[in-house]
Amino acid sequence: AQRMAGGPYSVYQDDAPHADPAIYDLGIPILAICYGLQELAWHFDAKNVVAGEKREYGFAEVEISTRDGAPTSLLFKDLEGDILTVWASHGDKLSQLPLGFHTIGFSANTPFAGIAHDLRIVTEIGVRYRSTGSIEENDMQLCLATMFDPRTQHSRQILDDVGRRYSLEVMQPPIRKSIRFAEAPRAGKSILRYASTHPGALAYREIARSLIA
Repeated sequence: AQRMAGGPYSVYQDDAPHADPAIYDLGIPILAICYGLQELAWHFDAKNVVAGEKREYGFAEVEISTRDGAPTSLLFKDLEGDILTVWASHGDKLSQLPLGFHTIGFSANTPFAGIAHDLRIVTEIGVRYRSTGSIEENDMQLCLATMFDPRTQHSRQILDDVGRRYSLEVMQPPIRKSIRFAEAPRAGKSILRYASTHPGALAYREIARSLIA
């Protein structure tokens, strides 16, 4: 996992330090705290972070987002109660959710005190185009799950939730996480040429056949 911690900067300053964008493509969990959270949101869209109307320094209460009586994030699954007393020290805040994220915690002053990307295992979206060729929100009907690890409860839970939450058809089979997908581009080949009999290559072929059938 990767941790992105706090700092005294504002992400929109000219001299602000920024993380290597490659970390977002490593396929590992990222825990972003304080400045780290703002850096993550800023990476996806600079408009996501703004100067807050009210600075916070001291104790604050953050309410955990829940669904059906349970936290929306596994990060909070073993905590008691829905209210956390935290130490806040920030002047900037998120003005909006980055695309693909959802709120897991909020406070009276910070509506996006905690966010999570429950679609990190879903890296490819199938889009059906209208006859005009334009892409609109309700055009997105297919979802292809990649980097899927059936051994983890988190991956299985996300795959169960994504179709219901976003009204998408989750294509089958999901593409399982494998070192072969990292080896193939280093060899200058697609997974279909690098390891044609690998389960990942076979899964991609099966999905392709279903799309053109």
